[in-house]
Amino acid sequence: MELSIYVDGTPTDWLSNDLTTKAHTVALVCAPDANNLSDLIDCYSKQQKNGIKQWKSLARGGNSRREHAFNAFFSCISKDKVWLNVAVYREDELRNSLKFLCSEYGERGIGFSLIENEKYKHEFVDFNGYHLIEDKIIKILPMLFLGWLINGMVVFYRNAIENDFPGSSRISINVFLNYLSGDNDSRNSGEKLFQQFLNYDGYQVELTSLKDSPELIFADNAAGIFSECLSNLLWQKKLATVPDRSCFTWKEFKIVDGELLGHKVEF
Repeated sequence: MELSIYVDGTPTDWLSNDLTTKAHTVALVCAPDANNLSDLIDCYSKQQKNGIKQWKSLARGGNSRREHAFNAFFSCISKDKVWLNVAVYREDELRNSLKFLCSEYGERGIGFSLIENEKYKHEFVDFNGYHLIEDKIIKILPMLFLGWLINGMVVFYRNAIENDFPGSSRISINVFLNYLSGDNDSRNSGEKLFQQFLNYDGYQVELTSLKDSPELIFADNAAGIFSECLSNLLWQKKLATVPDRSCFTWKEFKIVDGELLGHKVEF
């Protein structure tokens, strides 16, 4: 049994230097069947003027292009093809979740230490050598959240598959995402950190960082659409008219009694 999860977000994976309530949106497109996802992306791409494009390029095209993308997206997507999970966090809430996230990683032997004001580091050794992640909290925090979020999805879908297919001897989960902040073709410490975190339970999770692929651009567009919905009441009304809203979940994460919890976005 194999499941692929494609992850992308908007507007950026760094926090602002100032203390703000700015919202960030992350979309996780979960595909139990690669052919179904390919068909969905093909359907969506054919309805775009020049094929599937990054959301930021659609945003530059004005309201009409974004609204066209919205209509095309929800005319193609269905829960029979993909499971779409959308997560929102605000910068002030994420800053308040530092202790919780560090504790979650710490339970898996992944410790971050404060080396100077607003700067943290984590170092580890694996079969590929020594790795150092050292950066300001505005870059570290979103990375910690994203790894924690992906792990939650992996656990959820792994359990769902085991319940639906009891006795499955092998469940393979593949996670694909754009390069994390600071990573590139020759440096992938952020990816190694995620791999440490995801494989803690002993299940097979393959993590791959990619440059833009059709699947990741689709996830990028999903994040863009829901980000627009978050700030635009007219788009929320459009979202409420989508015939099948069971094809997605949309949650905003907030710190409650020291724990980071997802709350359904009401619209």
